[in-house]
Amino acid sequence: MNRVFLRLALTAATIVAGGGNALSSAAVGLGSTQTSTASVTGTEGASRASQQNPGTWTIEVVWG
Repeated sequence: MNRVFLRLALTAATIVAGGGNALSSAAVGLGSTQTSTASVTGTEGASRASQQNPGTWTIEVVWG
């Protein structure tokens, strides 16, 4: 699990495996002490979350 400090109101990420291949259909969860959100990556491994408050967030990716 990684902790990330968000400074922007819009966050986008590409989720990749250790070999650099994009992970499609991976579940991505973002959580803070105030709220949480979930999404599923597309075929290119892209995930996007908008309207996130600044602060410390926990990111969890489940694939496979």
